[in-house]
Amino acid sequence: MTREKIENLMYSEDINDRETAARNATQEDILSELANDRRAGVRELVAWNENTPESVLHDLSKDRSYYVRMAVAANKHTLIDTLYDLSNDSQCDVRVRVALNKNTPSDILVSYLDTEDQRVLVPVAINPNTPI
Repeated sequence: MTREKIENLMYSEDINDRETAARNATQEDILSELANDRRAGVRELVAWNENTPESVLHDLSKDRSYYVRMAVAANKHTLIDTLYDLSNDSQCDVRVRVALNKNTPSDILVSYLDTEDQRVLVPVAINPNTPI
């Protein structure tokens, strides 16, 4: 999709157009702008996008929508410092995504072993970074 097409979609009043732009954008400046969209669904798609800059992912890790934070935790380009921040998120689903992320450091995974929540323990068990 061309830059011009994505720019047209990102300024549309139609949520579906802005979501399409967030899903397909590869340009950092466009993703940075879409990360500030008023709709959580657009911000979530920016967080899922593998072209989103690490600094934008870090900013989105503080989003009020846990769906956005969950997408940041799952993104393979999320910085380790951001994963540390998200590892203590109040929402279990965010912590599950941190536990599933292949870049999550082993000390975060080990810290989850104190939980009794199976939703977190199962991903810890399958993450290759979990020490034997």
